[in-house]
Amino acid sequence: MRALGCALAAMAAGAPVLAAASEPVPAGVVAAQPAPAAASPATWSLTIGGGPTAQPARSDVRTWPAATVLYLELQRRTASALILGAALDVGPDVLGLRGSAFDLIAGAALVGAGHRWGRNFVEATAGLGLEIYQYTSGVLTKTVHETSSETIVQGIPTMTVAAYLRGQASVGVSLSRSFDLLASAGGHLGSWHSFDGFVATDRFVTTSLGLRFRFE
Repeated sequence: MRALGCALAAMAAGAPVLAAASEPVPAGVVAAQPAPAAASPATWSLTIGGGPTAQPARSDVRTWPAATVLYLELQRRTASALILGAALDVGPDVLGLRGSAFDLIAGAALVGAGHRWGRNFVEATAGLGLEIYQYTSGVLTKTVHETSSETIVQGIPTMTVAAYLRGQASVGVSLSRSFDLLASAGGHLGSWHSFDGFVATDRFVTTSLGLRFRFE
C-alpha cells in the first residue's frame, strides 16, 4: 500500500513512472511447438517391370538384348530394412525353343535388404523357386508302305518343371509418396539343362526397368 501511495504521489507531481518488470516465466512452462509429422513407413510394395536378357553362355543367339523377361514382385519391408516377398517371372521363348507364347513361367520366395536415403534407395534380393518351361517336343512317326516308307515329325506340347535361383540388385528414386521408379540387374540360374537330348543353357542375366507402388 505504501508503494502504491508513493506511485500515485509521483504521478500527481508529474514524475515518470517505470513500468514494473513482468514476472519471469517458470522454467517448466515452455511454448509448445508442433512436431513435424513423420511419414509412416510403407511396409508393402508391388512392383511390375521387365526388360531384355543377356545370354553370354550361348553362341546361337544374340548376347544382348535377347529375349524379354517380365516380373511381378510383392515385398514386405520390415523396420530393420529386411525384405521378404515373392516374385513371378514370365518370359517368351527365353531358350530359343520356339514354343508357346510364354516359354518360361517361374515363381520364387525372396529375401533381401535395402537402404533408403531421401528420395533414393538401393536394395538387393535373392530367391529360390520353381520354374516351368513349355516347349514343343518333336515325335517321329514312321509309316511303312509296300514300296516306300513315310516319316512324319509331329510336335507335342511338353512341360518341364525345375528349381531355379534368382538374384536382383536395384537402384531407384521415389516419384511420389506411393510410387517409385527403379532400374535393376540380376541373374537366373536354373537346374534344367536338356530337352530331347539337346543341351539347353538355363541361365541368363536380366536387365529391367520397373514401377513400384508402395502401401501400408
